[in-house]
Amino acid sequence: MKKIKILSVIFLSCLLLTTGCGCKKKTIKAPELDIPESGQDIQNVVENKTEQVQGDYTVTNLGITAKGAMNYVNGTVTNNGKNTETIKVTLYLKNENDLTLGKVDTVIENIASAEVRNFEIGIMGDYRTVNKYQVIIEKQ
Repeated sequence: MKKIKILSVIFLSCLLLTTGCGCKKKTIKAPELDIPESGQDIQNVVENKTEQVQGDYTVTNLGITAKGAMNYVNGTVTNNGKNTETIKVTLYLKNENDLTLGKVDTVIENIASAEVRNFEIGIMGDYRTVNKYQVIIEKQ
């Protein structure tokens, strides 16, 4: 029993010495960030580069808002073609040099001729380097 106590003391001493006691640690201050507050409209922060007419489809009412840690791009798509289609709505996030930083998509199934559908794409993350966004519609 005495050996176990001695081994425990030696182990704890070694552990304390190797990990340190936290002395002389420097605190690094995080940089100040300019992040929009929850619910604040951030459309003035990023530029919309979406073409309104894309083939048989029209994209309107685009908006982007921040709600907590999430950002949402909302819009309306109208099928101006003659057929019922399934389409993919893709959101591209770009920097000032048009480099794509991320992309998220959603599918709208069975959008009939002359039908109007709303869409919402949610993104989560740090997108402070995003300067532009673009929504692209593709037939599936």
